[in-house]
Amino acid sequence: MVSIFRRQASQVKWDRANADGIEAFKKFYDSETLEEALETFEKVCEGAKLPRGGRFTEFFPYLKAAYKDALPYKYKEIWKILEKKASQNLYERNTIGRVERNRVLVVGAGPV
Repeated sequence: MVSIFRRQASQVKWDRANADGIEAFKKFYDSETLEEALETFEKVCEGAKLPRGGRFTEFFPYLKAAYKDALPYKYKEIWKILEKKASQNLYERNTIGRVERNRVLVVGAGPV
C-alpha cells in the first residue's frame, strides 16, 4: 500500500468515501473540542479507507480525493484553506523540511 502514496497529488485517484465517512467529516468540520475532532477524524479516515494520518504529501491528496466531490458545498472550502496553510514557508511548502521528524500540519491554531 505504501507505493500508492508516492504519486503526485494531481494523479491521485481514490474511491469516494462512504456515507458514514461523509457524516463523520461533517461532524469533524463542525467539532468544537479537540476530543470531538479526534474521535470523528478516525471515522473520517475509516470512511475513506485510509490509514489514520501520515505525512501531508502521502495522506492529504488521498483524503481530499475521497471527500472533495462527496461533500456539500459548505465543507469544500476546507481544502483550499489546508492547501494554503501547508504551502507556507513555515511548513516548507508541503515538504518534510530540514528536520526529518516533522510530521504534522497544524490546523486550527487560530483564526482563519
